[in-house]
Amino acid sequence: MISSDFRLIPVLDLRSGQAVHAVGGNRENYGLLRSRLSTGSDPREIARGYREALGLSSLYVADLDAIGGGEAQLELLHELAVSAEDLWIDAGVRGGREASPLRRLGQVSVVAGMETLRGPDGLREVIRTVGPEPTVVSLDLFQGRSRLADPAAWRTDDPLALARRVYELGARRLLLLELSRVGTSRGPNLGDLPSRILDACPDARLAVGGGISSFAELLELQSRGIKAVLVGTALHDGRIGRAEIERLHQSNPTTPPHGVAIRTQH
Repeated sequence: MISSDFRLIPVLDLRSGQAVHAVGGNRENYGLLRSRLSTGSDPREIARGYREALGLSSLYVADLDAIGGGEAQLELLHELAVSAEDLWIDAGVRGGREASPLRRLGQVSVVAGMETLRGPDGLREVIRTVGPEPTVVSLDLFQGRSRLADPAAWRTDDPLALARRVYELGARRLLLLELSRVGTSRGPNLGDLPSRILDACPDARLAVGGGISSFAELLELQSRGIKAVLVGTALHDGRIGRAEIERLHQSNPTTPPHGVAIRTQH
């Protein structure tokens, strides 16, 4: 069945105020982003390219400074929040303390990634601080396992078990982000994991990211009940362009073209 609210969400990875090209989760090797949508690596210009060239008003932002333990780039995040109708922010949330200033940026979705989240208590704090609806829990996979999650806190690196646990804690928006595939154009390679999560968490809304490279992959994920897909590299090199986005909308006519919210990568 084709979902009536499937969303394609473009990605921006930020480091020191610039957009960088994420590849394979090896952050020390990330270079400045080069995109057909802009003349440089200014994230504001790239966000504008997403809107004006591709008609995409949603945005997923990974603040790599904050994820790495530094300060969140709140001024830049605020600028991006003003211009995006639907902004998802991963800024190294550990608990309620880090989530609170993000929520003050406006109607944003706060991404709580397993890489930084301070266990179940941290997730409870995030949900209590920003509310269950704006909270997105990222399972942050690496080669199919949740190896970045704190094993002492969660007691497992199995993504299905983790999905069940965060669902029990009240999270209803989940993200499967395969970091080892980010920027590789090799597809997320998730097997039947999305279906198993949706079976175990029946009213969860599931997003996917990592290595999306083609229109065919978007359609396949859409047909499996995925609610959102994060895309970066394929938008920058033109393999997924405005024509493909409009075709996606045509296959899903109840979704407004600018949202295509027709709504990773680290």
